[in-house]
Amino acid sequence: MSKEFYKRSWQFAEEARKILGNHASLKYKVLHLEESYRELSTISLKQDDLFRQALRCLENELFRAAHVMAWAGFVDYIEQKLAENDFKSLRETKSKVGL
Repeated sequence: MSKEFYKRSWQFAEEARKILGNHASLKYKVLHLEESYRELSTISLKQDDLFRQALRCLENELFRAAHVMAWAGFVDYIEQKLAENDFKSLRETKSKVGL
């Protein structure tokens, strides 16, 4: 019984790799990211550059660097949103929480 289970499990894993390998390739993911990127409209030039660098890192399989660049772009975007009203909403939330 265990040999049969092992054999079937192995066949399942091989088949899954074949199927998912076609759909989850890096190029497919990068193309999907580029489509998502086009939907962004309210980012600054600095953020645009950071996100484009992240995409270039992904294309070259530099995953840690891509993560760092994307995170930097995200943090810059959040800071921009918080600073729109001179951090008023952040200060209000801070006082409500009691910090």
